[in-house]
Amino acid sequence: MTRFREHCYTRGIRPRYWTSGAMARALLKQHDVPKRPPTPEERKVGNSKTLRRPERHPEFETAATYAYFGGRQEATRVGHIRGGNYRHDVHSAHPSKLLELPCPMHMRVVRSRSKTPPAEGFYLGWGHFQHPPDTIWGGLPVRGADGGVYSPLEACGWWWSPEIRAAQQHLGMTIEFEEIWIVESSCQCETFGFVRELYEERRRLGAQTEGLPLKFGMNAIPGKLAQKAGTRPGRLNTLGSHSTCGLASAPRAFRACLVRSYVERALQGVRNINRSSAR
Repeated sequence: MTRFREHCYTRGIRPRYWTSGAMARALLKQHDVPKRPPTPEERKVGNSKTLRRPERHPEFETAATYAYFGGRQEATRVGHIRGGNYRHDVHSAHPSKLLELPCPMHMRVVRSRSKTPPAEGFYLGWGHFQHPPDTIWGGLPVRGADGGVYSPLEACGWWWSPEIRAAQQHLGMTIEFEEIWIVESSCQCETFGFVRELYEERRRLGAQTEGLPLKFGMNAIPGKLAQKAGTRPGRLNTLGSHSTCGLASAPRAFRACLVRSYVERALQGVRNINRSSAR
C-alpha cells in the first residue's frame, strides 16, 4: 500500500480516500472536468472556484436517467462445453468512450419537432421497438419492476442513438419514436482528452506496477459520472412501473449513459458474429 500511495503522489493523484471512486474524483478535479450546475444552496454560498457546466432542460435530464443501465452478461451455454473456450478483453472499453462525449460546456439540447431521428449525431429517444421473430438476443436493455435488466424482443423506453443504430444495423430492429432530444455540439473541446495521455502512460508503466493507480482511476471515471446520493422516483423503461433501482443521478446521467451506449454499440457487432451458434 505504501508503494501504491507513492505511485499516486508521483502522478499527482491525491485522493481523499484510497478507493477507485476517490481516485477517479481526484483525476476529474486535477483536469478541471466541469461538474453539475450548482444547487440553490450552493448558489447562496457563492464564491465557488469549481467549474460548472450550464443548466440543461430538466425534462432531458430526467429522461437521461431512464436510459442508464449497467453492463450486460450473456450465457449462451450451460454445462459441459466441448472444444476450446476463449475470453476476449477490450482494454479500457469504458474509459476510451469518454473521448467521444460532446463538450458539456458548449453543447445544446433541443427537443425535436419531428418523430424521425437524425441520420447522424447524438440523440436520446423514447420509442417502441420490435425485433424480427427469429432474434436470439434483444438489442436494447429494459429495467423491470424488480430492478433487473432484461433484453426483450419488444418494449418501450428511452435509449441513446449509438445502441439504437447498432440494434438496427445488426439485428434488424425497428423502432417508432414518440419523443426525441437532439444533442448539438460544434466546438472542438476535448473535456476528457487527458484520458488518452493517461492510457498511454499506463501502458508505458504497466498495468500491474507503477501504472496501477492510473488503471484504477481511469476505469472508475464512468462509474463516478453515474454516482448518485439517495433515491429518485421515476418512470422506467416499461417492463415495470415506478422504481428507483439502478437510476443514476439526474445531473450526471447524461455522460454515463452515453458512455455505456457507445460500449454497447461496439459489443453489439461482436455478439452478431456468432449469433447462429447460440441456437
